[in-house]
Amino acid sequence: MRNKTRGRNTIATLAATLLGGALFAACGEEADPPDGMDGGTDTDTDADTDTDTDTDTDTGYECTTDEIAAQNEAIQAALAEAVPCFTGGIVPTTGGVNAYFMAAPDEDSLILCDDSTPNDIAEAAIELAAVDALTGLELLCIGNSTDVAGGSATDVAALREAIDAVTDPVDPPPDAGADAGPVDAPCTVEGLDDPLLVVVVAADGGVADVHPAEADTSAETAAYATCLDTALAELGLPCLSSMEICSDYP
Repeated sequence: MRNKTRGRNTIATLAATLLGGALFAACGEEADPPDGMDGGTDTDTDADTDTDTDTDTDTGYECTTDEIAAQNEAIQAALAEAVPCFTGGIVPTTGGVNAYFMAAPDEDSLILCDDSTPNDIAEAAIELAAVDALTGLELLCIGNSTDVAGGSATDVAALREAIDAVTDPVDPPPDAGADAGPVDAPCTVEGLDDPLLVVVVAADGGVADVHPAEADTSAETAAYATCLDTALAELGLPCLSSMEICSDYP
């Protein structure tokens, strides 16, 4: 399920705050993105890279294992230095590479909101920056794609942990007795089931607002969002700055 969210006036702030003027580099030839980050990729290696294809199909050149590893490592290193917040897929094209940003490789019910103007701008900017950072690298051996887990994945995990800390039941203290059960968390709301929320991250990385998604009009979700808005006020999410994160349930 995806949620519509309100557009916010973050366009002017983003260019200066997120990545600056270097974000206007061209992305190269268009390629269809993988489904999520898994389509056409192999994510079971330690370096989060794909090595399914070891041949440059344009020339018939057989890439060695060392060349594949070196080129994948070069992608990881270049992005870690120039665009450390980037998480997503780097896909080769005949003109270079395309980049596809995701908040996290496994978003675990926290996703970039659909139909969000701030997200559209932020995603485009960080993708352009990633492509620009890889310009000039030799990438003939990277196979179908390379997956990169950067700072935005860390921030999504931090947001998930912060929400769980105030919503998951708390184990009773050791001296509470054998019959004592879990204690309600600070943001426990009776009758709440799969709330649809929007977490709005400000340009400075702070949580600016938590509110129900337009599709969820329940009083329980409204109370839950109000509690989270207070609980997350001190959380810093710099790699999600000017973005809107939605809860999503199957």
